[in-house]
Amino acid sequence: EIEIGALQQLLEHTMLEFNEDAGWGRQDRQRWTEQYEQLEAQVSEVSLERRRIEQGIEQMQVELKDLRSLLSAGSKLDTVARAALQVELVNNGALARRVELRVDYVVPGAMWRPWHTARLVETAGDKGGHELEFRCDGAVWQATGEDWSDVQLIFSTERPSLGVSPPTLSNDPLRTRRKGATVAVQAREQKVHTAGLGSEKDQRAADELPGIDDGGAVQTLRAAVKTSVPGDGRPHRVPIFDFRSPAEVALVCVPERVPAVLLRSRHGNSAKAPLLAGPVDLVRNSGLVGRSSLLYVAPGERFELGWGP
Repeated sequence: EIEIGALQQLLEHTMLEFNEDAGWGRQDRQRWTEQYEQLEAQVSEVSLERRRIEQGIEQMQVELKDLRSLLSAGSKLDTVARAALQVELVNNGALARRVELRVDYVVPGAMWRPWHTARLVETAGDKGGHELEFRCDGAVWQATGEDWSDVQLIFSTERPSLGVSPPTLSNDPLRTRRKGATVAVQAREQKVHTAGLGSEKDQRAADELPGIDDGGAVQTLRAAVKTSVPGDGRPHRVPIFDFRSPAEVALVCVPERVPAVLLRSRHGNSAKAPLLAGPVDLVRNSGLVGRSSLLYVAPGERFELGWGP
């Protein structure tokens, strides 16, 4: 502010000197132009720097406000969630008896997504061959405020928060349109092959959280072992089931997609449960070779995986 004010005052005094020189008949337009342009450039530079500083201060104030909000939320609990349940049991019999009571409830701040691991191994024997070792895990996030210790997890694709009301039915009118008399075709047919990489059809970003495709029917999967999940909001993998399946391996080349020869394997889902859509970690003898994705695969259905070049 002080520097801009000083430059503006200097510019005003310079203009007064120009008027005084013109009144006495001392006209030097080249010198006047150079002085004026120099002062004007200094004023513009200082004004631009001032705007940059103001924008930086505003951004720092916003960041400081966010940090204060996070600090305040982490240092104290404004609200504490409590739940109370009152159960009344009526024994219609004449004698007292022991009963087992089970209560199911839904807590916010917890979710899960399928996460698979596929290992391609070479089988021993005269003819040799390949076998797929496939494992389905459940990635669990929970920030409920309590740690789950030695619990039996049951994974479901049901969405109780969406409700169970039936969809609204409405009329869907169908209309016909007259076909044009002339049809101009200016295209050539070309078949674009796929490499069987198991990629999503919508080419979703790799770091985007995958959804749960249950094939239209609610699926319930039980974890293979009891596990402990801390309430830190981080993903924890819990094994659900695994299976082995013979694999047909081939080298394929799809120039339209990638200029390289890729290794592709075909196999079937020999598990009793379906494979839900999700990411797949690809493991070979040398270790982890990459990550792919998988669509919904029903029990007994064949699917493909790409293992890269």
